[in-house]
Amino acid sequence: RWDIAATEERPGTDPDWTVGLQMDFDSEAAIEYITDVVRFRGTPNTVDQRILTTAHRDGPDVLIRIEQEPGSSGKIAIEHFRKLLHGFNVEGVPSSGDKVVRALPVVSAAEHGNVKLKRGPWNEEFLRELEMFTGDKGGHDDQVDTLSGAHRDVNFMKLPGKAFIVNVV
Repeated sequence: RWDIAATEERPGTDPDWTVGLQMDFDSEAAIEYITDVVRFRGTPNTVDQRILTTAHRDGPDVLIRIEQEPGSSGKIAIEHFRKLLHGFNVEGVPSSGDKVVRALPVVSAAEHGNVKLKRGPWNEEFLRELEMFTGDKGGHDDQVDTLSGAHRDVNFMKLPGKAFIVNVV
């Protein structure tokens, strides 16, 4: 799952980050594994190159989902990434609504021990952002948005040829 930004850091600025989060899902145990986080700032060309490099490193079996901003610019951006990542399974996923509300399902899953974190050099910054997240304007939420989206993707996205299973209680 990717949350795209495309601004270089300059003195006196604190732009958003481009974040890619890889999540694996063990459907038997209902456990989500956060296995990698890529986080950087850069120009649009830098963003393209890093996403392409990450896709090739991960391989063609990894589904690529990108947060699709509202309006025509979001559709254009997703089409750009489909062309850039030709041969990979790329989809834009619109998001809307309050960021805190979108984060609550993964917060609940984590509180119940259903989200695991693979050790990596990215852990400290990732956990720091999660701990600082309040939903208020001003703080960074790029990794939170990516985590919320990845959680939604692995739990609720319909894959081609697969039907949704709904348990009625």
